[in-house]
Amino acid sequence: MDCNTPKISILLPNLNNISFLEERIDSIFAQTFTDWELLIVDGYSDDGSWEYFRKYEDCPKIQLYQEERKGVYAAWNSLIGKAQGEYIYIATSDDTMYPECLRLSLEALESNPKIYVCSMALDIIDDKSKIIPHCWESRAGVSFYKKYWKTTHIRNGIAEFFLHLALGTPHASITGLLIRKSLFEKTGQFQTDVGPIADREWEMTCCLFTDIICLPMKLATWRMRENQATESLAPLERLDLFNKSCNRLLSHHRSTIEKVCGHVVHDLSSICNLENGYYRSRMVIANTKFTKMQKVSLLSKLFFRFPAEVSCEVILRLLGLNYMNMRMKNEAKQLIKKYHLKTPVQF
Repeated sequence: MDCNTPKISILLPNLNNISFLEERIDSIFAQTFTDWELLIVDGYSDDGSWEYFRKYEDCPKIQLYQEERKGVYAAWNSLIGKAQGEYIYIATSDDTMYPECLRLSLEALESNPKIYVCSMALDIIDDKSKIIPHCWESRAGVSFYKKYWKTTHIRNGIAEFFLHLALGTPHASITGLLIRKSLFEKTGQFQTDVGPIADREWEMTCCLFTDIICLPMKLATWRMRENQATESLAPLERLDLFNKSCNRLLSHHRSTIEKVCGHVVHDLSSICNLENGYYRSRMVIANTKFTKMQKVSLLSKLFFRFPAEVSCEVILRLLGLNYMNMRMKNEAKQLIKKYHLKTPVQF
């Protein structure tokens, strides 16, 4: 590698996020690890973003591009193709990172050369950059690993692949990952036909090729706000797109998946019971287009099909407990037991 080649390529796609750009850029310049390049692609924003970026056009560490709007994942793919670094960090334009983010995640991967992904704990923030207490910890994919998040640990990639089916992504956001660029040679780039499910599909794919080292320190943030692209889909639409991703994953990696299962797999939803029956029906009702009265009517009909589950959910919600999260975690435990999946290794 050329001595002038940066160690880490930070990729920053943007479309009309001017109100968050100063905080985003400042958090990059505040990094204690400084051997990085910053590649910015703007989708011809009309809110002043490009004019803001142009003040950095003479900075040797920053490269600026404008490209046609083809979606955020197309922008990620474009920047990956331009990146010169050995490692990739995707810095979504409305999120931030803490000063030790790059240094500590890089040290973790440099110390474990056979691992291609480092995952870190996150703070979830609002549109005013205020931390939302316990929001990250309460997500099903995070809280399932509660005892492991107390220390650095390594997760078996194959086990993580299967647990994605029950828990959703355990990483919450791409901003919590540092990735060896060479991993994209194995996984391919991000799909552009499944909307906000694309990063989950890529994460599942990468789990078939690498274990994941996880750091318990909160090193980056993920912003939750109104009109957020990743939260724009109704639950059922999201589930349908995820099934599309699962079908593609199965067609590309059938032998690996069936070797773990020990039997023929016709579709990934058959592995995880959450994709069927009550869960899917509940996702329909969760669709925000329904009024409260319509939801009550639909829940009443659902009661006649799944009386035990509806009753259980109502009781647990009255007690302040999230039934669906509990059900997801239980399904994950069943997958671990059924397929003898490896649990994380703690340091």
